[in-house]
Parts: sequence; C-alpha cells; structure tokens
Amino acid sequence: MPRNEDRGPRFKRRHRFLLRSGLLGLLLAWLCLMGWPTRPGPFAYNWRHLTLLAASLLAAFLAARRLRRTNPMGLRDYLAKRQSGLLLTGACFCGLLAAEWTARIMKLAEWGAGQGPLQPSFRLAQYDINAQGFRGGNFPLPEDRTAVNILGLGDSFAFGQGVKWEDTFLKRVEESLNRQRQGRKPVRTLNASRPGWNTNTESMFLEQYGRLFEPAVAIVAFTLNDAEIEPYALLPITGQDWEQLWLWRSHLFFLLVKAYNLRIRPYENFITGLYGDDQASWRYCQEALRRIVFFCRQTKTTPLLVIFPILQDMDDYRFAALHRKVREAGQAAGFDVLDLLESFRNYPQPTRNLRVSRGDWHPNAEGHRLAAEAILTKLKELKIPAGP
Repeated sequence: MPRNEDRGPRFKRRHRFLLRSGLLGLLLAWLCLMGWPTRPGPFAYNWRHLTLLAASLLAAFLAARRLRRTNPMGLRDYLAKRQSGLLLTGACFCGLLAAEWTARIMKLAEWGAGQGPLQPSFRLAQYDINAQGFRGGNFPLPEDRTAVNILGLGDSFAFGQGVKWEDTFLKRVEESLNRQRQGRKPVRTLNASRPGWNTNTESMFLEQYGRLFEPAVAIVAFTLNDAEIEPYALLPITGQDWEQLWLWRSHLFFLLVKAYNLRIRPYENFITGLYGDDQASWRYCQEALRRIVFFCRQTKTTPLLVIFPILQDMDDYRFAALHRKVREAGQAAGFDVLDLLESFRNYPQPTRNLRVSRGDWHPNAEGHRLAAEAILTKLKELKIPAGP
C-alpha cells in the first residue's frame, strides 16, 4: 500500500518525551520562582533552590532546542491537533496567574503567626536584638542601680511585632514617665518579651533571671492565646509536608489554605477552647500567674497584668467572657489588673486601623499608643514607680 506523504513527519515517542521534559522543566522553574518575592518569609533562596532553578531552565531549553532541530513540522502538527485543549489550558493558566498576581499586589496571603509566603513583620532578623536575645538595648548589669527598672513580659504583642522600637508601648511608658520625673531617678523599661512565649514561659524566665534586674514593677502583657500549650497553626490541605515546601509558595494557594483551616478549625473556637475549667491549658496558665505573683512578693515587685484584646471587630467582640475570666484569675492570684478591652472599644475608628496590616492582627503604633496611655493611667493610680 503506498505511503501517504501528505501526513508529514510523525511526532514519535521520543519527541513526545522531549516535549514533556521541556514542560516539566518549565513547571519546576515556575515552582522555584513562585517563592519570589516573599522575603522576609520562609522561602529565602539557597544554593539548592538556585541549582534546581538553573537545571529546570536548562532542561526546558535543551528539550525545545532538540525538538526544533529534529522535527519542527511534527511538533507543529502535534500541537495543531490539540489546539482547543491547549487554548483552554492557556486560558486557565492565565486566569490563575492573574489571580496570583492580584493576591500578591493586595498582600492577601499575609499571616502574622509566621506561616505562609508573606511574613513582613514576623522574622527577628529585621529587629535590633540585644545580647540577651530580646528587643532593644542590652539589659543592665545587676549592680547597675542608676534607674528604676520596669520589667515587661509577654509575647509578640509586647515585643512589638510590626512596629518600630520607639513605638512599642513599653518604650512609650518609659519616655512618658521620665518626662514626668524630671530631677528624679529615671525609669528604664526592660522588654523581656518574645514571639511565641506564653504565660508559663514568662514565669520560668522571671523565676530564673528576674532577680538580676530588681524590677519595681513587672508588667505581664497577656493575650488570649497565652493559655495555649501548643500554638494554633495552619495545617496542609493534603496533610503532606511537600505541600508547605512547594505549594505554599503560591499566595493564591495559601489563601485557600487559610480559608480551609479557618473553616474546619475556626480560630475563635481554638481560643475559647483553651479556657474550659477542665482544660489543662487553663490550669497551667493559672498556675503560672500564681508563680509570677509569688516571685513578685518575694522581691517586693508590683505585678501588673495587662490584658490585650484580639483585634477583631470591636463592635462584635466575641471574647468578652474570656477577658472577665482572665481578669478574675489575675485578681485571685494577686495581680493588679488592667483590661485594655474598653480602651480599644472606645477607639473612634474601625478596629482595622489598629492592626499592623490586613493579615497581621498585632497592634500597630496606634494600638501601642492606646495601651501605653492606659498603662500610664493605671501606674499613676497605683502610685508606682516610686523612688527618689
């Protein structure tokens, strides 16, 4: 039977292999580049990323070059037969690319708790950390009694995640008190706070190192997740580690991860669940509060518990009962207690104006200002710090 020469050169198996290899190389290169620009974030590029990126691009280039040299007509016919499918695939890809770009421009993937592709405020590298591992200048030597020390304990709220050092509420308190104490011994605030700490961690630090500073006041900044034993974390949709390593580079995919987690594991339920009377988390938290007060009584330090609200909509705040529970537990332990809920509720603008950003619900400079003003009023009421 005569051969049909009009059919053109066949697109053989080896040609299909080259095409798929090239497409796979482009896919890997795209995944490598997906983590950019996320810094500061979890996907800082190292030699492994750059090697994989270079190898992927090289594989795609060599496959395309080989195809073009060996069977250009066959490739053209092969693609022409699949034109409708390729157009649909291209349209879907362009749509996803547009959605990804929109998510990046609007910074929708930010998650202030240190997960995901966009963490502009979370990493410690961007803050000035002292020799003791905390924010601000080095702590004084034990024999340094040139100032009245106020020791601050807390997590990322007191640390000042996302705000400048001079805007943190402890630094504002220090500066305001020193303006009022002209001619008297100055006040020095020591910010012994660190992201991820809870009340138990703070009590252990105080018991181990607190005597070195001889504080007149210990301000314990309490946020409602301080009762947690294991912190709330977003879980992969697939349950596999590779999802976090590769797919979480996509801001669009991470939005789906956030929506998925907040749907099946609402953060509000997590917080509320910490405070059940039968929960170990709440028992340990109360015990830590009692240990802090015990230490303060031994060292003649005034313990002040400052309760921060979660910065959700203050007009529909769902944790008021938890504030009351923490307030009562603090008073029972022996703290002077300041609940900042009303200070934040009375703020005339929307609550979002008190957050670091859309996706980071830590208090911004304005939120720290509100906290500092309330703390200063409380300290004046308690007539502390005293001293010459």
